[in-house]
Amino acid sequence: MKIRGFDVGVENISRWRRIDETHLPVEGELKPEFSSKPTPLDEILRPPTLDERIPLLTAPDDLDPELLQPRMLEQTKAELLDALSRAMLASSPDDARAFADAAALLTQDIRMDDDVRSALTALFRG
Repeated sequence: MKIRGFDVGVENISRWRRIDETHLPVEGELKPEFSSKPTPLDEILRPPTLDERIPLLTAPDDLDPELLQPRMLEQTKAELLDALSRAMLASSPDDARAFADAAALLTQDIRMDDDVRSALTALFRG
């Protein structure tokens, strides 16, 4: 049994234009173009690592720099302790226990701040 050869291919180009041939460079290798702008695909291909995500998730965007001043921080802790005490009195016994635990932690933090302040004062006095 004899099989005839197939003649398959493009017979003609009906709308050939000169610019259709200039989409590839004439010489050299094809290299991807570098762009310094991040693209949406970059976020998918290279998601942020855990080390990069933790600071973004834990640091608030609208942090008041004045809040980190020692006097303002001390005042804020005192106001929070007062608010926890009021919430403890106005809540149910189960919730009051949680507020009391939070107040105890905050009181311990305030005491540690006082200890550090006292130690620094003694250190600076010599």
